[in-house]
Amino acid sequence: MIMWNAIRTMPGAQMPQRVFEVETTALAKNGKPRGKGYRIVPSLNPNQSAVERALADAGFVAYMPSEYKVVRSRTKSWFYTMRRFPLLSGYCFVHGVTDWFGLLGSDNRNGVPGVAGVVSIDGCPLPIAISDIMLLRTEEAKSLAKADKLVSSLNNTKAAASAKEVAKALAAAKRRYHAQDRVRLLWGKHAGREAIIVGWENSELKAIVDRLEGAETVTVPHDAVRMVA
Repeated sequence: MIMWNAIRTMPGAQMPQRVFEVETTALAKNGKPRGKGYRIVPSLNPNQSAVERALADAGFVAYMPSEYKVVRSRTKSWFYTMRRFPLLSGYCFVHGVTDWFGLLGSDNRNGVPGVAGVVSIDGCPLPIAISDIMLLRTEEAKSLAKADKLVSSLNNTKAAASAKEVAKALAAAKRRYHAQDRVRLLWGKHAGREAIIVGWENSELKAIVDRLEGAETVTVPHDAVRMVA
């Protein structure tokens, strides 16, 4: 009968592994490659640890029980996401192993990177019941569902708070700026020019800008103008 076995992993092997890929860069206008003609792009798969990748590359079927935690995004302010962590630190499982020397290595053969050993009794790999594997998969599914629900709740709350702040700022701007007010445009193609407000169009100001070629009507965000004394 094909069975599962537990293996011990080396420190850090259960963390995601950064992979570097080579991409060809676009050609310059003269038809020659830009710089070296290539660039090295790092990538990281958050859903696969280094030992899982190594086992898969070596042809082994592996399972690392995981739990999911909610963390704040490193790239987006006030945005939350999930991160995957090993449920059993230092252990994962392999299925149907027939080449133990290929997995663990021998005197003249290297084993799979990240694998420290196998859980054994008297030198024989300890079989793991399928019911135990299913129990771990159930706990993993519960963790994923709980984290997913929390991420959605937190991000929706932050989005609602952000929308409330935007609406509050717009209401304040509508009390401040009125038709016939003279303002200075702060950015855009007419930055630095003065304009006269005509009115509001949804959430933006409609204003007339005087140019040498004649007057031009533009729409600008309310935070892109400043009142002229």
